[in-house]
Amino acid sequence: MKNKFGTSLEKLADSLVLQPNGMVDTHLVWNHEIDSARFSGTHDKEGKTYDYEMVYEANAADNLLTTVEDFSKLGKSKPMEQIWGKLHHTLLKTR
Repeated sequence: MKNKFGTSLEKLADSLVLQPNGMVDTHLVWNHEIDSARFSGTHDKEGKTYDYEMVYEANAADNLLTTVEDFSKLGKSKPMEQIWGKLHHTLLKTR
């Protein structure tokens, strides 16, 4: 992503999704702003917890650390089609 867009995944996500939707408590990596006590942890399909490695480098196939409040903003503020459409349009422009 960085090579394609000339910016980091965090900055791309922040400018295209997080900021426009007022998602101030959503992160792609662990950082000093996140209160780990508010994180629900990881669970398997039976609800059993398992060890989780805190990741400090963004990866498009990994973390989206968010709150229920922030996640609900995504659905309330803009239809998902608009968000994916913007991202798709951005991807096509860089080809």
